[in-house]
Amino acid sequence: MSATSPSDDANSPIQGPRSQNIQNNDPLLINQSVLLQLMKQLTTQTQNLYSQIVTNDPSNPTTHPNQNQTSNSKTHPQLDQNQTPPVESSKSFISKFTSNLSFPIEKKGYLKLHREIKRCKPNATILNSYINKKNELIIRTPTIEDNNYINEPWSTDAFEHGIKAIDSSPKLYLALHDVPASLFDVDDEENKMFMLEHYNIVKMLRIIKKSSNESTNLIKAIVDDKEKFENIPFFLRLVE
Repeated sequence: MSATSPSDDANSPIQGPRSQNIQNNDPLLINQSVLLQLMKQLTTQTQNLYSQIVTNDPSNPTTHPNQNQTSNSKTHPQLDQNQTPPVESSKSFISKFTSNLSFPIEKKGYLKLHREIKRCKPNATILNSYINKKNELIIRTPTIEDNNYINEPWSTDAFEHGIKAIDSSPKLYLALHDVPASLFDVDDEENKMFMLEHYNIVKMLRIIKKSSNESTNLIKAIVDDKEKFENIPFFLRLVE
């Protein structure tokens, strides 16, 4: 009877440490509970990562209403209802003039017209000037000082024949009752001066009856200052 080496027997079972030698292509066995725990951790990490991405995304309007509101306010500024945009003053003063004879045709052009005005009124600031269909010279100035300056007497050779200002001030009418002609003469210079100084009445006209051509006790007065007109007593009587 001969002895046989254990390494030469192919049918002998694997024993000892050889049972721990596992080849690379053998399947890896993992406990099921451990696998479920790993999958749960992976799902949680994925959700947290997605939530962080959405939070940091500026294009999301529902996540950052304040940020979106700030962005819209910068893109579309709105004017406060209590604020009003500044309005630049466009006030100007217009004066009218008429020629003592007629305006020369050769001086009706814009440049020649403006040059003639500057020759006669060199210190005036003129915004616009022209001659209208009524053959009136219209001059527009930016300030009351310029307007007063151009309304001062012009040289006698202005526009060859001389010109004069047209009184365009408003006319306010006032009726003076119970003023007999025997006590008050509307043509008397002293009476005119008195009415001008006290009531700014620039002109008076006594009413005449057409049927009998007789003077009445009614006087028609003209006032060219609205403020002074409003301050005249309503029941003004020259004779008590």
